Amino acid sequence: MIVRPEQTWFRKLFSWRGSIMRKISPQLCFFIMLNIAYLFMLPLLHLHGIIVKESSFYFIGISISISVFLGFRNNTAWLRYWEARKLWGDLLIVNRSLMREIMTTTQTTQQEKKVVLDLMVTYCETLKSKLRHGPVPVCRALDYQHLTTPCNALLQNISQWLYQHRPNEFVYRNFNTYLNQISAISGRLRAYQQHAYSLRLLAIVAPYSGYFSAQFIRCC
Repeated sequence: MIVRPEQTWFRKLFSWRGSIMRKISPQLCFFIMLNIAYLFMLPLLHLHGIIVKESSFYFIGISISISVFLGFRNNTAWLRYWEARKLWGDLLIVNRSLMREIMTTTQTTQQEKKVVLDLMVTYCETLKSKLRHGPVPVCRALDYQHLTTPCNALLQNISQWLYQHRPNEFVYRNFNTYLNQISAISGRLRAYQQHAYSLRLLAIVAPYSGYFSAQFIRCC
């Protein structure tokens, strides 16, 4: 999460960091150039006696179809953002609870405890990198970079350490509960948007966009 000092509304309008404008700027530039070209072409067409019929009905139709599309996309993006934020918060809470349990119940040295704590921190960093399609962090997970699923390998090593240093079966059962929660949260974090939803969205929006675009071209 990006944390920044409170800004005025005017400065927020030009805030670039964390904005989606960086990704959609090529598309925006393309449509801006397209509109500029259209405005320059209108006087030339009038000079050659070509009258372009303009009707607000077709622009309204295209605007409605685009607004429906953006409405679906915005709602989906917000729901996925909020769900991911809650899941990541749950992951950190479970990790902290497991760390506290390890520190207070296992009869091992501080150096041995540091080994498993480093593994847990590495697991969170590796999971974050995988979710962002980035490389595995070199500083902590050097031995896991060649693996296809480094998160699973890290979780397996954590589980083995907890089994070897378990004080009793009751505490080990609590350890397993925490590990199962971590695994379940990680699985939900890596769940992508279903392809069927995207197809359904296109099936709803495409007919409207195609119809109004065809009518606009025929009118011109």
